[in-house]
Amino acid sequence: MAMQRSIVSLIGVVVSAFLPASGVAACFEKPRPGVEWTSCAKPDLFLPREDLSGARLDGANLSSTNLSKAKLVGASLRKTNISFAMLREAESGAILARSTLSKSELFRARLTSADLTNAVMIATQLGRADLARAHLGAVNLNNANLARADLRGANLEDAELSGAYMFRARVEGVDLSRAKGLQSDQIALSCGDASTQLPAPIVRPSSWPCASD
Repeated sequence: MAMQRSIVSLIGVVVSAFLPASGVAACFEKPRPGVEWTSCAKPDLFLPREDLSGARLDGANLSSTNLSKAKLVGASLRKTNISFAMLREAESGAILARSTLSKSELFRARLTSADLTNAVMIATQLGRADLARAHLGAVNLNNANLARADLRGANLEDAELSGAYMFRARVEGVDLSRAKGLQSDQIALSCGDASTQLPAPIVRPSSWPCASD
């Protein structure tokens, strides 16, 4: 009898070894509101129009994923890799309002017309990102990398930009008068024009407009 119990226990251990841990199993869940994909490797997905509201995507690899027209209201994307991801939507843009994308990788991400209102994007990598006509009201972009990002037509009212790296960021015609934390040295690195509005007491750099690359 003792031998039988030992055999049964051994079988249980062997079977358990091949069952996915709860965290790993969650990575195989289908996209849905509130889905738990924390630290999951899910690159190159095709997720247009998916409702991922409230999703937990912290630390996940979503690089090169198509999120066009995706709904990400309240989703958490802290330290998420969505470099080369497509979040473009011709009419209203991807919805990432109130999302957390701090330290995320969005290099060259297409975020045209995206709604990032009140999003937390501290130290986010946005080099060469397309943020044209994006809704960036009250977004926290402190210490973000905005080098060569296209911000033309974007709404940056009450946006936090302290320490943001703005080398050749396109701000032609952008109203920055109510942006917070901007310094003259940041503005001097960017590319604006006579129609760019700046917060007082920052003055328009003599280097504007930038020469074409």
